[in-house]
Amino acid sequence: MDVTDANESDYIATAPIDQYKNERGRKYTIPQNISNLEILRTVWKETWSELLVQFHPEFPLLQWNNDKSSSIRFDREMKKVEKFDQAVTEGFIRTDALLDLAYIRRDPFFASTEPSIQEVFLQKLNRSAPLSSSLYLNI
Repeated sequence: MDVTDANESDYIATAPIDQYKNERGRKYTIPQNISNLEILRTVWKETWSELLVQFHPEFPLLQWNNDKSSSIRFDREMKKVEKFDQAVTEGFIRTDALLDLAYIRRDPFFASTEPSIQEVFLQKLNRSAPLSSSLYLNI
């Protein structure tokens, strides 16, 4: 980014020398060194978004959401179901007491977790599954 005509207070002039270059009488720096947001706004290039997003304080949350997007979609689809029969038809609820790892792994969140976590979740589900008499165990 060209900072030749900018005030030195508009960019980080103390950044390492390898982050600047002089070419044909013009001074250039990388976008991260711009401290005046008004200057940055007027010269913004969309290609900088991918470069700078990693410095945003909520970037780890974005990464987590991207990693879990299929699970989030699964949850949204499940929340749309309002009738018991529809939940059974779509496989969100089983009418038998046969809960297994294949059932657990339908949810992308659990499909991507370690087998030990899947086993613990399955054990908890089985403890709360209905008995043949349609009563539930107390956990």
